[in-house]
Formats: sequence, C-alpha cells, structure tokens
Amino acid sequence: MTVLTHIVLFKYKPTIPWPELQQHFESFKQLPEKCVKPDGNRYLRSLKMGMNLSWQNFNKGMTHGFVIEFENQEDHDFYHLEDPVHIEFSRNAAPLVEDSVVVGEFGVPAIPLIIMKATI
Repeated sequence: MTVLTHIVLFKYKPTIPWPELQQHFESFKQLPEKCVKPDGNRYLRSLKMGMNLSWQNFNKGMTHGFVIEFENQEDHDFYHLEDPVHIEFSRNAAPLVEDSVVVGEFGVPAIPLIIMKATI
C-alpha cells in the first residue's frame, strides 16, 4: 500500500481578525471527521496542522502548515474533486489566504521507516 502525503502552506492575510482564523482552524481540524465517501466511510488517514515556529528565514512568508495523508490515489482524488465538505471548506478559506504553496503528492510505502547508523 502507498500512502499519499499532501502538504499545504498558507500565508494568511494580516487583516483577518484572530477569531475568524480560529474558526477556520477549527473547521480544518474537523475535516477528518466530516469528510466521508458516499458509502459513509471516513477516508482521511491523518491531518497535522500548526503555525510556523521556525526561526530560520526560509518560510517565504508562509505562516501555517497542513499535512494530510490519504490511503490511496482514489481517496486523494475524491477529496480534491468531489467531496462537498472539502469543496465548501476551500471556498470559505479562499478569502482568508493571501498566498499558498501546495506540495505533493508524495507516495511512500506504508511501512515504518528504519534508520540505521553506520558503524565505522
């Protein structure tokens, strides 16, 4: 099985009031529960989100990051092309976002990564 990782970086408009951003973040956090396929099954494997806290000056102004994992290409495509919950979420988010970067989809085998140290 291959897991698809979808990464989104947002730079929010500085004029957006904090309570409005909080409501947006709450809506984002609810996507894994609300996004269901026509058969009623949830399909978002995981969602991670947070504010950029890096002191390195490589963020290009992006303030928040979101990482979504999908079990397969079919779930990914449904999310982006058909899911009415995601489509509505995106429509509501658009006025808040000044700029964005979307990276992916990285397909990696769904097995644990093992890091080995070389012994010399």
